[in-house]
Amino acid sequence: MGLSSFLTHVRQKLSKAYRRLLAKRPTSGSDYDSVARFIFSKRHFNATRTIPAAFTPPKNLRLSCFWVDALPEDSVWQIGDEVAGGPRAKRCLARAELTRRDIAEAGLHFDDDPGSHSRHVDVCGWPTEKDEIKSVALELCGRAVLRIRA
Repeated sequence: MGLSSFLTHVRQKLSKAYRRLLAKRPTSGSDYDSVARFIFSKRHFNATRTIPAAFTPPKNLRLSCFWVDALPEDSVWQIGDEVAGGPRAKRCLARAELTRRDIAEAGLHFDDDPGSHSRHVDVCGWPTEKDEIKSVALELCGRAVLRIRA
């Protein structure tokens, strides 16, 4: 095994251990209030706010987010890089934080999906019409707190 293979193996093991450490939470998100939508494109935010495209769900209408309550800042960014950004192999540039109330007032709800990560949740209940989806995404932009990575 070469050095590069060894380092990849060690990174994978550490990543698994880290996810197990974060898994110490109830099986539902009932004890959490804040979610983060990780942003990987500069086109999805500007200096002060998110752009609706950051909240536009994929075709399955399940917007991926992560519970971030009680996590230190560096752990939140690590989730963004390793879990949310993993398949993209991109570094997380920013995140938009919303509360449970923000999601409910936009007419949406959570569906826990801990398969990929113990803190993973999908935001569901999206309308099916494109204009209505954009309207809800715009509402979420107005409620979200943007955190740009330093």
